[in-house]
Amino acid sequence: MNRAWMWWSVALAVALAGCMRSGPEVVEIEGTVTHNGKPVPNLRIYFVPTDGRPSWGISDENGHFVLDYDYDLDGAKVGTHTVYVLDESSNIDPTAAMSGARRPKSSPEIAEILKKYGDLSTSPLKVEVTKPDKNFQLKLD
Repeated sequence: MNRAWMWWSVALAVALAGCMRSGPEVVEIEGTVTHNGKPVPNLRIYFVPTDGRPSWGISDENGHFVLDYDYDLDGAKVGTHTVYVLDESSNIDPTAAMSGARRPKSSPEIAEILKKYGDLSTSPLKVEVTKPDKNFQLKLD
């Protein structure tokens, strides 16, 4: 009986090891995005590492965001990231788009933010992710 128990224990350990997540180190990141000291709502925020997949989040009415690495893991890969943002409030639902509805224009403040940070290839904002941070301050000044 002890020998059978030992083999079942080994089999279970091997099975569980196969279920563990492998890949890059990802840490939880959440915080507030601000512009000129004020929270910015409705921004889709992208953290793009120098290699690997990006993380994303959407700021709420208080500028608060939580980054998603994938659909079942929150956070961002440890390392240096370029940050760029998009105006989430200017999105329209697919049904409205198919009927010819136009995207609403961004507010002047959001347009100013997008001019500087709205394109991955030109955004000057670099951040370093080193450890979990639930009070990340993303300043778009």
